[in-house]
Amino acid sequence: MNSNYKYVYTFFHVSGSILPSHKVFKNLTDNQAKLVFADNSCMYAVVSDWISNNRHLDTRKSTWKEESELFLLNELKALALYRARNPSFKTEKNQLDSIVEDLDFIALS
Repeated sequence: MNSNYKYVYTFFHVSGSILPSHKVFKNLTDNQAKLVFADNSCMYAVVSDWISNNRHLDTRKSTWKEESELFLLNELKALALYRARNPSFKTEKNQLDSIVEDLDFIALS
């Protein structure tokens, strides 16, 4: 991750959420945030100061690679399902090495 970004919190997808689960990293110089999804793809957004200042109870790991394998596999399945249901959902490749390459297999069905 670029050193200009700091981990803020993990957002969990629940029924009715706009986006699947993702980790939020805030740019240290402005309000731009990098949203990193379970497959390590990302998109950029703006996060309000209120949200970033009130996420002090987050207890998740700052990268997907640090999460448990079971949790990661479940999030990868949910992300694949979200992509299938929302073909207009587009992300870009993150600069980090892909977490997917570290897993022996991923059951996406």
